[in-house]
Amino acid sequence: MEERWRAKATTEDTKVLVEDKRLEIEMKRLEMEEVENKKLLDIEVQKLAMVSKERKEKRVARDNAVMFMNLSKMDKMERIFWELTHGNIIAKAFGGDRSVVGGSVV
Repeated sequence: MEERWRAKATTEDTKVLVEDKRLEIEMKRLEMEEVENKKLLDIEVQKLAMVSKERKEKRVARDNAVMFMNLSKMDKMERIFWELTHGNIIAKAFGGDRSVVGGSVV
C-alpha cells in the first residue's frame, strides 16, 4: 500500500514539475512576444516621425517658393492670392492669426 502511495505521490510531483516547466516556458514566450511588440511599436513611431518630418520639409519648401516668387510677373488676382498666402505663412511662422491683410480687415 505504501508503494502505491509513493508512486502516486511521485506521479503527482512529476505532474506539478511538468506544469511548472510549461508555465515557465509560456512566460518566456510571452516576454519575448512583448519585446517584439515593443520593437514593432518603436518602428511605427519612427515611421510616423519620418512622415511628419517629410511633410514639414515639403511645407517649408512650398512656403519658401511662395515667399520668394517674382511679383513683377503677377496679374492682380495672382498678386491677391500671393498676399493672402504670404500673410498666412508669416502668421504661422510667428504664431499669430491672420486677421489683417495689407492693412485692411479680411
